[in-house]
Amino acid sequence: MKTLFVSQDPPAAFLAALNSLSEVVLCPDSETALDLANTLRPSLILTEAVLFHDDGFELCRTIRSASSLSLSHVVILTTTTPSQKQTERAREVGATRLIAKTMAPEKLPVLFAEIKNSPVPQQPSPNKTPEDFDTLRAYLLEANRQNQILQAHLEETRRNQDQLEARLRHAQRLGAIGMISSGFAHDFNNILTGILGLSELGLRSCADPKACLHNFEDILTAGQRASRIVRAILSFSRQEEPSLGPLCPRDALAETLILLRTTIPPSIRIVQDICKEPVRVIGETSLFQQILMNLLLNAWHSIAEPSGTIHVQMDWRMPSNRHLQRCPQLQDRRYLCIQVNDTGSGIAPENLEHIFDPFFTTKPAGQGTGLGLW
Repeated sequence: MKTLFVSQDPPAAFLAALNSLSEVVLCPDSETALDLANTLRPSLILTEAVLFHDDGFELCRTIRSASSLSLSHVVILTTTTPSQKQTERAREVGATRLIAKTMAPEKLPVLFAEIKNSPVPQQPSPNKTPEDFDTLRAYLLEANRQNQILQAHLEETRRNQDQLEARLRHAQRLGAIGMISSGFAHDFNNILTGILGLSELGLRSCADPKACLHNFEDILTAGQRASRIVRAILSFSRQEEPSLGPLCPRDALAETLILLRTTIPPSIRIVQDICKEPVRVIGETSLFQQILMNLLLNAWHSIAEPSGTIHVQMDWRMPSNRHLQRCPQLQDRRYLCIQVNDTGSGIAPENLEHIFDPFFTTKPAGQGTGLGLW
């Protein structure tokens, strides 16, 4: 057991008794004591309460604040029997014991055994004064005020982000409509040509009721087709806040295909394999249609040949083990699977990991903003 004894004039009998119990290193002042203590890491540090230019109690406080000396006991020696004030101060600075130098040397072995078996005390936190609590309360109030300001800024930022995202979604929908607007114009021109031509034939065939009825039935069919296209355009381009609700994927897909069929060349076949069972899910119609539109447009653009096939499939599936690892909530539950396959070139392997990145696209500038899967 190593003992560091901080004393300018150690009592001879006391020192002799210490030497018989442990390896003692003497030092005269607190500065030397701290350096030696950090080097020796003694189990026990003895210091006199009053040194020539130092204070043993403050030395004990410094030792207790050093993490490297957290396992060292500190015993403070007083010239006489310790007073109540000295006892309280020793407890405040974290001393293990406070004893008088006049202690009989034969009692030291018992003292050493007690110290060895006792835990090393830590320096207690200083008592807080009412002024300290007032200061802490002021800091707490200021922190709460700053927190409220930050919360307000955060809410405003979120609102602005939501507004920007809504504008972006609307711009993407209008961009998709702009991309296929020439197909609308061509299809409407064909419909109007048919309506006008059939109207003339209807007027000329008034004398033949059967021919007249047939012509006006064709006019009605053409008008209904034009109405469906207009309704699909308005549904797809409307600007409103996304809200979850009952959604019929089959109807949303049908409207999207009406829009695309006006633009995609007849040489590109669209094959539908849609389940007959009525389907209702919780979703947002405009966002769902936007994903379908982006997938279908991308499928069309990826078909470099004059002709090709886009296969749209929608059916019920049971989750595979791979799906259950990502979506454990699908356990023992079937889900609706929608696939868009095409005979085009597909996505290059180096681009697959980017398909959910915002605005990622391999198209030249001005020809699209990516799939929008993000």
